Amino acid sequence: MDEKLKYYISKTKNIAMLFYWRFVSFIYFFNTKDKLGSIIKKNREYIDSIDTFITPEQYKKNDYGIPGNIYKNIDKPINNNPTYSDLIIFLMSQFSKKNITYLEIGVSVMKNFMQINNHLRDSTLVAYDINEKINTFSKNFEISKDINTKLFLSNLNNNIIYYYQGDVLSLDDTSDFSNILNLKYDFVMSDAMHTKEGIVSEFKNIIEGKLSDEFILYYDDLDFPELEEAAKNSFNQLSEKFDNLNFYTFWISGWVGQNEKMHKNGLITNMNIEQFLNEEKIKLPFFKKLSG
Repeated sequence: MDEKLKYYISKTKNIAMLFYWRFVSFIYFFNTKDKLGSIIKKNREYIDSIDTFITPEQYKKNDYGIPGNIYKNIDKPINNNPTYSDLIIFLMSQFSKKNITYLEIGVSVMKNFMQINNHLRDSTLVAYDINEKINTFSKNFEISKDINTKLFLSNLNNNIIYYYQGDVLSLDDTSDFSNILNLKYDFVMSDAMHTKEGIVSEFKNIIEGKLSDEFILYYDDLDFPELEEAAKNSFNQLSEKFDNLNFYTFWISGWVGQNEKMHKNGLITNMNIEQFLNEEKIKLPFFKKLSG
């Protein structure tokens, strides 16, 4: 087949897929209001206040794991349909306590992480990423030389923020991280290596044994079958230690909102997520309870 024809077929498919997901988003979220609506409004105001999350010069040196099709849309305006950042903050609001301990594995340019920081108060937020801190936010951190040269500290919105630069596949890094920050996490966001090996390693060496009595373990990009399988394995192991545990999957927009297709996300929790969503009349696309 002619290369030019292949290009146009591929481009047409991508456009058609984008319109399909925008239609799905409209059907499910055309009347978003109340608590989720106020979260969306605050998040849009925050990301609009950031000139750029990563400059072209930075991206050329280090892409921070961002594909080209996402990078070109990273600073574009997002409509008022929910992204996973909006949903995560909504779910956090359902905890019985307000001082949340949050871990995000794979923060990249911190677009999701800093939206969460903008909402929380008097909480502890932990970032774990293989990359050095993105320049946009690096001025907010100081290296913790007295503790560890890979650990950086910040205090924003009365939140204590830690940034650890490490590899999820490195036993030295994961062991070092866990020894330094001996915390119990209420909410964990997994968005680092999109491989089965990465998910297995982060669960075994960072997450397992570090979850609070009431918790949510959240996965992005379960579109890949091997990633969903790895998440299910985590669920099975946690089921041996926690009662009333459930595993849910659904589709929702990511960093760039309507400018790309939705992501298949999943979460493992012992909280009554279905009740929270029903009370706020939130319907997530293709929401499915896989086991429990």
